[in-house]
Amino acid sequence: MTAICARWKVALALLTVYVVWGTTHYATLLAVQGIPPVFMTGVRFAAAGLIMLVFAGTSGLRTLSMRQAINCIVAGTVMSFASFALAVLAIAQGVATGLVACIIATMPLWLTLLAHWGGERTHAMGWVGILLGIAGAGLLLLDENLHVAPLGAGMAVLSPMLWAAGSYWVRRSDMPPMALASALQWLSGGFAGIAVGLVFESDAVARLTAVHQASVWWAWAYLLVFGTLLTYTAYLWLVRNVSAPLAGSNAFVNPVIAVGIGAAMAGERLDAVSFIAIPLILMGLVLIVVKPRQHPSTKRT
Repeated sequence: MTAICARWKVALALLTVYVVWGTTHYATLLAVQGIPPVFMTGVRFAAAGLIMLVFAGTSGLRTLSMRQAINCIVAGTVMSFASFALAVLAIAQGVATGLVACIIATMPLWLTLLAHWGGERTHAMGWVGILLGIAGAGLLLLDENLHVAPLGAGMAVLSPMLWAAGSYWVRRSDMPPMALASALQWLSGGFAGIAVGLVFESDAVARLTAVHQASVWWAWAYLLVFGTLLTYTAYLWLVRNVSAPLAGSNAFVNPVIAVGIGAAMAGERLDAVSFIAIPLILMGLVLIVVKPRQHPSTKRT
């Protein structure tokens, strides 16, 4: 019975990560119809950070060092603010949500390159995966939908690079316990987004009280509750309880769901070149994430 329950927990956590993170790009498209993009991202992460801080408790704050606090602020500013804001701005600029999801899926490619430059070994199949992924990303840029909004396309491309840089910073830095680290990162990124939004989107922020579209507010609530709190918790549980390839398998599934949702709900259509590029990116990710088995060496007697 215990094994069956464990399998159900894994299946439910995977389903949550697959479906929710696969639909957040469409939810973002709905939300930016009435809420300024950067300010929306800031409020989302600030609210999520406050809630996570309650769950994390205050005991960790007593032992939090200045170095750990600064590391969290840097990571949160790069990931929760800059990377996320660029992705949301790309959608607001008119880049198809499915394309944004596929571009963001290239993040492991950049993280692997950063790790290699930082001294970590990359296995041979990983290099093949990097080459396939970069080739796929290059082909994806030929999609005519990106040419409609070149500034948004550039933002979408930069977003996963910044997320990879932030992830690498987290891996190499002294961090507090995971729940507290998440709360501090979200708070720092959220407050940065609110500040930038109040400066550069002040007119749109002032008009928020006039936004009466229910879909806008439901989409923002979905991003906060499901897209951030629920799914991130499920993802962290997977990281701790299943193999790394299975925990990271959302990188292969989320873009497919996002493309399907974008086509079904927003009428998005991709060029034929994208249907060549997307499999290349996904194959590259598989080769990067799934490390080859190490065969034990046999002793000679």
